[in-house]
Formats: sequence, C-alpha cells, structure tokens
Amino acid sequence: MTLNEITIRYPNLNANGFKYTGGPQQNDLQKYPLSFDAICKWLDNIDKIKTFNKRIGSYGLKHVCEHSIKHYISNGVFIAAAIAKGFKFRRYSDGPNCIFNMSHESISLYMDHKGGSGPCLDSQI
Repeated sequence: MTLNEITIRYPNLNANGFKYTGGPQQNDLQKYPLSFDAICKWLDNIDKIKTFNKRIGSYGLKHVCEHSIKHYISNGVFIAAAIAKGFKFRRYSDGPNCIFNMSHESISLYMDHKGGSGPCLDSQI
C-alpha cells in the first residue's frame, strides 16, 4: 500500500497519529514520503506475530525506529508505514496511538540503539 492509498483509506490518520478529540486535525501525511520509505525499509526487519504486542505501542516504536535510522519520524508516519507493510493494528481508545502484531523479539534487537535521532528526512520539521 502506498502513502497516498493510506491517506485515502485512513482519513483520520495524520502525522501525529490518529485524530482524537482535542488533537490536531490536519491531513498532512503526504508531506513525509522520505520518512515513510525509510520506515518501511526498517519494518522489513520486524516479524509479524498472530497476536497484538501490548508491550510497546506506536509512540514507543517510533522512537525505536528513529534511533535506528538516525532521523526524526512522527508517530502517524510510523503508523502509516506499518499499515502499508501489512501489520494489523488496534487503537488505544480515543488517543492517537495504537498497537501492532509486531514481534517483541524482533523489536528488541533495535532497542539498544541510542544516541538520538537526526533531522527529519523531509524538511517540513
């Protein structure tokens, strides 16, 4: 699935995550094609599992990914890339975050990558 297809299929998803009461309402995912592609490549290293991983949500995963690729990424662009790569998701109530069917074992291989992230690959931030 492409970034354009994600924005059409999920109009309630923006760069901050899923739209929620009191949160940002802009539709801005298409401003981040380079970030989307980099996240998709990183997600090739993460295995799918049958159940949802409740140990780490989209916001935590965004941080793990950005430390690995050394660039800032947003929560919503991470969610869009995960959906595009075929991961199933479940939202947290009315908030912007969600959980995925991602293997914690796969994710944990990247959890020690510290040192911060660099600038966003897309120059809007």
